[in-house]
Amino acid sequence: MFYYYEVATVLENEDLVHEFDQRLCWMRQKGYSTQIDIYNGKGYDFIYLMLQGEEKDEVFKEEDIVHIFQHQLAEILAEHIIKDWEGKLIWKKVLKLCRQYQPAERNAIFKKAYDFLSGFHENESLNLFINFNRKNRIMSRILEHIKRSDKIIIEGFIRFGLPDYLQEIDGAVKIAQEEFKNEKEYNEFIRLLQYFVNSQVPKTYEINIMPGPQGSFYFWDGDNAVLEEKYVDYYRDLCADEVSLDDVLISVLITIAPRRIVLHNMEKCRCHQEALDIIRKVFGERIQICPGCRYCCLFKEDKDFTW
Repeated sequence: MFYYYEVATVLENEDLVHEFDQRLCWMRQKGYSTQIDIYNGKGYDFIYLMLQGEEKDEVFKEEDIVHIFQHQLAEILAEHIIKDWEGKLIWKKVLKLCRQYQPAERNAIFKKAYDFLSGFHENESLNLFINFNRKNRIMSRILEHIKRSDKIIIEGFIRFGLPDYLQEIDGAVKIAQEEFKNEKEYNEFIRLLQYFVNSQVPKTYEINIMPGPQGSFYFWDGDNAVLEEKYVDYYRDLCADEVSLDDVLISVLITIAPRRIVLHNMEKCRCHQEALDIIRKVFGERIQICPGCRYCCLFKEDKDFTW
């Protein structure tokens, strides 16, 4: 039996050759001979892989051994594309789609796209599944090519043999670009609110906030007095117009611009996290968390408040 395959690449081939050698050692353990030769020419490195030997296995026929050999070549090349080519392909797409951005911004978009493709999720099992699925799709295409040709030029195969994979990279970069744009607008919005708050004279020094029933809030000042009537009326009017309670909460605090905001029992508040995140970013060190007071206890006991 004699089988031969040729791989051409423009990248450094040391790691790839080492991987071929390591992963094909089981063939040698079965009594088959493997040989890897490398030649340089016309901008490419050519890796020649040879498998030969007599049929010595009662379980596997020669065609089975060749199929396993081809399958391992496909798996190694798929891993090589993801490990050594994916970053380059993403960066090339970023340069094409994000010319208007500054270098640091393009780097941020690249990282987002790379993380998105790599499946950087909190769930490690999901990460493994995403990466395994992507590798298998690439490997399947490579194996089809290996079955009908005795040579693969990796760069050309990526360009013409993996259209779905390239489309996936294109989509990841576009999603990353949109996400970066949204984050940039969000950060500019936060900076505008910070400027507005810092340039105002506070209408009261301290505001206390506690979540109430049905997504409402209780407000009182540092002297335990209920918030001035005009702010309460403003709050109620907005609620009547079906404006988001998150927007109402932010608007009230921006209008009053207190020097200190004390949050009570916010660990129990599940429905206003986005608004609370904005408040924490806008007011920064002005935010304090109540360690526990009589109002907190009343809330936990689900009792009516008396001021």
